Amino acid sequence: MISTAIISAVAFLSTNIDDIFLLTLLFSAGNMRKSNIYAGHFLGIMILSIISCLGAYGLTALFEKYVFMLGLVPIFLGIKAIFDRDDDENISIGGSILSVILLTVLSGGDNIGVYIPIFARMNVVHFITALAIFGIMSVMWCFIAQRLSVLPALRRFIEKYKRVIVPVIFILLGIFIIFGI
Repeated sequence: MISTAIISAVAFLSTNIDDIFLLTLLFSAGNMRKSNIYAGHFLGIMILSIISCLGAYGLTALFEKYVFMLGLVPIFLGIKAIFDRDDDENISIGGSILSVILLTVLSGGDNIGVYIPIFARMNVVHFITALAIFGIMSVMWCFIAQRLSVLPALRRFIEKYKRVIVPVIFILLGIFIIFGI
């Protein structure tokens, strides 16, 4: 169970590093209620998790003995992140919970790509544990972003090293999935 919690936390952190910037910007803008940002991000993460669970269940039912190969997905995402240089995301949104849900889900392709292979190796208890970890970390992520929104130097530091942190974590997650760690 502890390994499930650790893998879930690492998966959340690695797939939501981009969300910290989006959330920080939303909190910085000041045109949105903080409760809408918290609720929207939480619900968006839950939607991504459920989509990933459905994908994992469907894949494992068809290809159970090849599930380990799904570890190639986060490795691919990590390699892609190394070469991806698109830093400009100019997003104009409203102030509703639905806006934050949509932003979270629409920017969650990497979440689904990482969560499906992880969930494919989980039973129901482990999946519920992962959902709980994701829910708690979603709220923590919003809290951190809210605090970062007033610290420009720290925000610049994270942005500077994002290109190193994200690919390494994705590749390590893929290796963990392939070898069943």
